[in-house]
Amino acid sequence: MHSTKPLHLLLVSDGSASALRAADWIKSHFAADDVDVTIASVLRSIVEVGSPTFAPIADYAAPLEDVADHRARQACERTQEMLEPLASKAVVLEGQTIAGTLIAYVRDHPYDALVTGRRHHSLSRTMLGSISAELCHQSPIPVWIIP
Repeated sequence: MHSTKPLHLLLVSDGSASALRAADWIKSHFAADDVDVTIASVLRSIVEVGSPTFAPIADYAAPLEDVADHRARQACERTQEMLEPLASKAVVLEGQTIAGTLIAYVRDHPYDALVTGRRHHSLSRTMLGSISAELCHQSPIPVWIIP
């Protein structure tokens, strides 16, 4: 009989190779009784991402947001399938910035750690990407960055 509560992890997934590596890391280090994973993908509002120079961007935002929402849901589903039976649910969050949206979400939900993959960008961001760095500095819970 398992006597301790499982860890509640929030795994950030955009369907990228780095996100899938983080999911694989969780699967290889935890048993189903030890962890409960929620997969989160962040959908940034197209209108807020657009340029103020182009006034009619709102006219084009709805179809673009539909495509972005579909891709975010696909990323969550693919990651959730990979993590069965460790992942109990998936959520698509919407906000202005990826890190800010995730930080607001973990402040309102009882997670033990936030897990994200690290992308391999330029030398200036070799240690941490800009989103990972912001998560580390702002998150009220531990952030695990999986290489």
